[in-house]
Amino acid sequence: MAGWCLVTPEERFWSKVDKSGDCWLWTAGCFDDGYGAFGFEKKLWRAHRWSYWRYKGEIPEGMVVMHSCDTPRCVRPEHLSVGTYSDNARDTANKGRNIWQRHPEKVHRRQQDGEDNASAKLTWNKAALIREMYASGWKQREIAQHFEVTQSAVSNVLTGKRWVNRDA
Repeated sequence: MAGWCLVTPEERFWSKVDKSGDCWLWTAGCFDDGYGAFGFEKKLWRAHRWSYWRYKGEIPEGMVVMHSCDTPRCVRPEHLSVGTYSDNARDTANKGRNIWQRHPEKVHRRQQDGEDNASAKLTWNKAALIREMYASGWKQREIAQHFEVTQSAVSNVLTGKRWVNRDA
């Protein structure tokens, strides 16, 4: 096959990286969270993890690859280190990068109960109906199916962990 040549994984990887700045940025496809995606040996890797693995060594099971630069698309090996999930969470908090530090208004919204909670699947009326249905003999599983929620959501209404009677 004249003109056909093999490209090494390293060549393919680095052809997708912009090395013009301090951070070497992944320019190809990314996961929804902004981290680069690189296919290697029938596996889709996070590009920064592949870079660490290839140029620094194995990543112990259960460990994460952290960025000293806080740039998800950065694949520069010198910016990468291995740590535990706790190390990464501590690093995130120390640098003020977690969502609750950047967007304190979301803390308040997240703590809202009932219909005020942006992720609520029930309403105050449905919570009251759940209590009535249970009192009349319905099983939690049946109620959950009726309202298309989990059995634990129904249990949380009935035990008062969620949807506490707002008139109380």
